Amino acid sequence: MPRSINQGFADFLTKLTPSSSETQAAKSHRASIESCLKANFAMTRFFRTGSFGNGTSISGYSDVDYFAEIPTKNLKQHSGRTLSSVKEALDKRFPSTGIKEF
Repeated sequence: MPRSINQGFADFLTKLTPSSSETQAAKSHRASIESCLKANFAMTRFFRTGSFGNGTSISGYSDVDYFAEIPTKNLKQHSGRTLSSVKEALDKRFPSTGIKEF
């Protein structure tokens, strides 16, 4: 039990912060996503953003957001078709994940 307000907030922060296993799982999954996009679209740049990328994620609630840069020559004329192609490639690599288009 905390003995001060500062200790209480420190305990609360510890409970909110993703565990090392959550962080390691995110890193491992990132490598798989990156490999899939490089193989299928010759992706040239891939970076994390959002709360996980900024260190403000909450254990058990926050997801991980990525941006991928794909060379123009590997894009379709219609952006919706490109996104569908990316979804298909990720669905094939991660069949039980349930990739969604927004």
